[in-house]
Amino acid sequence: MTRKDCSTLTTRRRPRWPADSKRRSHGIRWRPAVAVACALSLAARAHAQEQAEAPETQNRTPKLDPSGTFFEPPIAISGKPLARAKGLSIDLVEYQRFLVARADRAFLEEFVFLRVVAEECRRRGLARTAPQIARANALRRIAEFGPGEDGRMRRRAFENSELQRLRVDALVRATRRIEDRDLRLAFDTQYGLGGVRVDVRHLLVSFVATERRLIAEGNAKPTPDQIADRARRDVQRLREAVSAGTRFEALAPRSDDPGTTTRTKDPRTRDAATVIEGYAYQRFGPEFAEAVRAQPVGIVSEPVRTSHGYHLIEVTSRVVTRFDDVEAELRAALKVAPATPRETQALQDELFEQYGIELH
Repeated sequence: MTRKDCSTLTTRRRPRWPADSKRRSHGIRWRPAVAVACALSLAARAHAQEQAEAPETQNRTPKLDPSGTFFEPPIAISGKPLARAKGLSIDLVEYQRFLVARADRAFLEEFVFLRVVAEECRRRGLARTAPQIARANALRRIAEFGPGEDGRMRRRAFENSELQRLRVDALVRATRRIEDRDLRLAFDTQYGLGGVRVDVRHLLVSFVATERRLIAEGNAKPTPDQIADRARRDVQRLREAVSAGTRFEALAPRSDDPGTTTRTKDPRTRDAATVIEGYAYQRFGPEFAEAVRAQPVGIVSEPVRTSHGYHLIEVTSRVVTRFDDVEAELRAALKVAPATPRETQALQDELFEQYGIELH
């Protein structure tokens, strides 16, 4: 598709995808119904073929369509009628019309985007090996697709999804600018907020659970002060048990934290039931975060009150990383990272403007 070809589409662009659209996922999801649009570009050539290919075409190496946008399914290139009955023969063109009647323009914007992505990669000499890599990635996962025609369809869908992902990634990376906010976000994600990564475990006596316990014991309407006092005494007993040598994880069944309760019931996570995975100084609020920052490694805290209840906190490790020491490494990693949904949408906007795309 040349720029002239694209400019002949003669109505306004559709607005960008809404925030909750499935198109927000990284790259492009190749859905079966997109064949409605793709099939149109195959109709003339497929219908005109005089020689039917051998049955082995079902298993042959997939080939790109003439425009190079996607891998063709065998029915699009076999030249055979798709179905026969007494006095009736259904060919590819007839099936395409049916598909378009079902989907109308639902996938037109997506297809046009994939089409101009393929053209732009060709024009700029990018992602030249994307088809081979997509096929190789499918072969590595072939056991996941299953046997029979359903398995072949899943494989083709995966190959097309990989093809589009590789091309979008290549175009985005070619012009990507690494901004300071991106570096800082990657730094906080990989090395902890502000470069301080901590491993934390805790026990919680919550105000909500304590109120339930008081009601079960006969106090029909416990006051906030009664609830807080009982929670403080209960957490103090937990701390005394830890001080007496009881393992932190052995007290996990007495914690009111729902995550701890869930992990306690699973043999695979029981030994780390009280760990707060990926703690980033947000969960349980600012009082908890302040206590974590001040707590020495390997020492169980005094009871810490938050809006949730009373906590016992232990920082099991603390690793500090300087941003300047890893900036170059982070920049290099971000340069080759997959395209984000924001970058994919920006690429679509740029290409639609560049090629003068207007959708009917």
